[in-house]
Amino acid sequence: TYSKVHALHPYLEEHHLRFTIKILNVLYTYKKDYEPYFIYWLLPFQLSYRDEKNKAEEIYVIAMHLDLFVRHCFPKWANVFTIASKIMTDLSTNDPEFYDHLKTISKIRTKVNPKDFVTEIISLESKQSGSATQYTRELMSDPVIFLRKWIGEMFVGILNTNSALYIWDQFFMIKWNTQYIEHATKAILYLLRDRFMYATDYDQMRKVFLDEPCLLHTTDVQAAFVHLALKNEDPKFIPAMNQRFYPYKPVISKQDDNRQIPNKRKAYIETIGIKDISLTLAIPANITINGGSRQEFDIKSIIIEIQVYSAGEKIGDVSTGSLPVLRGKEPAINNWQRIIIDIPNDKLVLSIKEARTSHMPTRIQALVIVRQRLNSIILNLITLGHCRFPLYVPQKIGNLDTWDVTFGPVTRALHAGMPPISLDMIPDIPKTFVSDKIGPGSSVSLVVFDPKAEQYFSQDNSSAEMPAKFFQTLS
Repeated sequence: TYSKVHALHPYLEEHHLRFTIKILNVLYTYKKDYEPYFIYWLLPFQLSYRDEKNKAEEIYVIAMHLDLFVRHCFPKWANVFTIASKIMTDLSTNDPEFYDHLKTISKIRTKVNPKDFVTEIISLESKQSGSATQYTRELMSDPVIFLRKWIGEMFVGILNTNSALYIWDQFFMIKWNTQYIEHATKAILYLLRDRFMYATDYDQMRKVFLDEPCLLHTTDVQAAFVHLALKNEDPKFIPAMNQRFYPYKPVISKQDDNRQIPNKRKAYIETIGIKDISLTLAIPANITINGGSRQEFDIKSIIIEIQVYSAGEKIGDVSTGSLPVLRGKEPAINNWQRIIIDIPNDKLVLSIKEARTSHMPTRIQALVIVRQRLNSIILNLITLGHCRFPLYVPQKIGNLDTWDVTFGPVTRALHAGMPPISLDMIPDIPKTFVSDKIGPGSSVSLVVFDPKAEQYFSQDNSSAEMPAKFFQTLS
């Protein structure tokens, strides 16, 4: 099991495997029962046990906790089926495009591996259908059975360890209410919506269900779960919460049994604006802030560049041009002094008006780069820090693939130095190094706005095309 499941690969080592076998042997001696999915349910208890005083008894204590979980926490298999079916029913009503796509590709070049699913699901379905052969041919290709697998393994077999432990913490706090198990399942499903829309047959869909969840960032899983479980918000915004950046891969239309996946589509991206940019920078405490001298930290030399990426391709960028203003500074802490800088006079507009071909409604992200001029030559710049944030939410209006802009305030922690080659390599939490030019606590805040709504364009030039990149002349 450990060698075949991506989420369990970090624990594929002899000491952990021997420890697991001992606990399961104790449980079997007590219950005279063993099921393959016990391995998944056991892992959170193994990772959470921290009683060093009773180390000699940990095998028995963990086995007891697992037994209590099996008897009192895990929902009955009938409830697992109900949750999965309800999610698919809701999907057919609230997101028919997503639902129809999953149902369609699940029937293209279908080659089911029964070993993907635990015995409980297979035996229960066999009883309901009356024929194991019919079950394999029809039911095992249905996307709903993968949702049952997620829930049956209680997400340990698909999510990375931190994400799984977070989900389990929430479940324990609400006493394993099945409504919250549904929220967690739906959150993960919608985080992977773009990846599913990318798939063209059963095998690709299967890989997304089984291999992609463990690659999700824990912060994204948390945000999506809170979005549904606590805020009770529309799940259509969840795909944009997936901050994992995926490389572009062209999709070729394929046909099977008179079913065809659409290839290229016309897409349109709305004009967006960026304003009210502010920086909080932690700089070395021994640097003098004078706002103009090139010998020290020159606030007026700060430039913010915002690049927009779609499926790994940069589709536009824009930079500030007005002079930054020092709003204030804080006392030095641990050799770092935080200063607050505003760029109040810039309203940056990025317009991509041409129709673009798109193989799927991909997530579009913004990369913010904070630079500083070394001299009067504008191209002679050093990079202080960077961050990213989702900018567009894919949506469909009739036959038109388009995007809904995530308007409003945005605040992100800054990572020191140059951005990596791939946005996906930017970690969730900034790391600090001795050579960094900015320290911990550095951040950027801005507001994404609609230029049309604010009447940014005058009546005379409202039809004129705005450039994708411009610099304002320094005053």
